[in-house]
Amino acid sequence: MGFNNCKLDRKRFSLRGVISNRKFVAVIGDGSTCSVELFNKNGKLYSVKRLKKFESEKHHADELKVMLNREYGILSSLDNDNVLRVLGFSLSDYTLELEYLPFVAYDVMRLEMKPSEDERKCFVSQLIQGVSYLHEKRVVHRDLKLENVMLAADCHLVKIIDFGHAVQLKDKQSVCYGLGGSEMLMAPEVLSKISYEGFPADSWSLGIIMYLLFNNKKILKFPWKSARESDTQYTAYLESGLLDNYEHDEICRRLLNPDPEQRASVVDVSKDPIFQYKCDRTIHDRTRRLCHRFWGEHL
Repeated sequence: MGFNNCKLDRKRFSLRGVISNRKFVAVIGDGSTCSVELFNKNGKLYSVKRLKKFESEKHHADELKVMLNREYGILSSLDNDNVLRVLGFSLSDYTLELEYLPFVAYDVMRLEMKPSEDERKCFVSQLIQGVSYLHEKRVVHRDLKLENVMLAADCHLVKIIDFGHAVQLKDKQSVCYGLGGSEMLMAPEVLSKISYEGFPADSWSLGIIMYLLFNNKKILKFPWKSARESDTQYTAYLESGLLDNYEHDEICRRLLNPDPEQRASVVDVSKDPIFQYKCDRTIHDRTRRLCHRFWGEHL
């Protein structure tokens, strides 16, 4: 859904009222294409994603507005506990106002005392629910990775973020075009074809995330650098159909089927018992204490 097609509740989505009372707290993220700033308004924290533009390149500024329109249009059409909520936007400032989520799943999984297996089951079951919701709404994320999975302050609630590469398909449409996301999590057809089925590409990325969460290695290690036949680790997987030192091998192999037509859908795997896991929130107590110690300075 495009930005111009949204019916806006100006009281909710306009940034004008927010800007007058908000207090800048810190820059909490900075990359080549955007920065993320933390603000406080009346004791409530929220984040602002600011796209970077080059003053000398008008066409680049126009492209950023298109990207902002698309990302806002998608996020404003979504309402799910496991998906980031958008609060406002400003075309003139190239910004999106977003709910604040303090902890990055990638960082949390790199803790020396990383989350227990039960915690990881809790995380992945929520992730599956979130992606299932996106696909139900015809949204292909195209950049699913642990860096784009956030934990709320309680270290229980999981949310999917960063819809900069996402597309919202029309009814009966299923094809996406062009590269999107990070190569190590891209499906083979995304790397080798101009067009490809969007939803199976997200399933592949989920398979990689599952491998990272459950491969029982002390460090986060991808099964291969790229799903290309020039990658020896990937070709070894094609020949053997086996994943090294992996606990949930059968589910992961269904998600990592190189044939997108045979690959399991998110709906298919969501029926597996591991994704029906309902956790006792107290299992996150240790992880919550560690996260607040290392990254909770603004909470």
